[in-house]
Amino acid sequence: MKYLYLGLNDFYLSSAAAAMHLELVPVPPDYGKLREIKHFRPFCRCDEGMFLRMGTDKRGNEVYLAAVSAHPEIFVRGLNSLLAACGIPPAEVKIILCQPENPQIGRIVSLLNKLGLRAAADRLGAGMVRNRLSDLKRLIFMQKTVSA
Repeated sequence: MKYLYLGLNDFYLSSAAAAMHLELVPVPPDYGKLREIKHFRPFCRCDEGMFLRMGTDKRGNEVYLAAVSAHPEIFVRGLNSLLAACGIPPAEVKIILCQPENPQIGRIVSLLNKLGLRAAADRLGAGMVRNRLSDLKRLIFMQKTVSA
């Protein structure tokens, strides 16, 4: 099984969710632990649709990240079509959407990063993780119980 944590305009939520899935950080993670997560960073256009490997969980499942700037449902449909064309059953890849409460926050984070305010961007990203923590834990728990 492969897990793909899909972010919308950011890697903060998806990388935090993937790190919690892989048990790389405590739940809830503190700011210092969040900053240590691989790929805990702002999104830029060059990241659009890239797959970033986070690791392998205790059950041998591979965990990946991806992010898109808009319309994640189109990305999901396209990925499912590609999997079908390659003869890979859609059930082989679980896509978990990790969206902020307000999609504009990802754009603000990117702007802060472009202005050279990476620490401020990371703080805002950590705030998004805190705000969505209960949702992220529920998504991760659902994925782990389904694959058990």
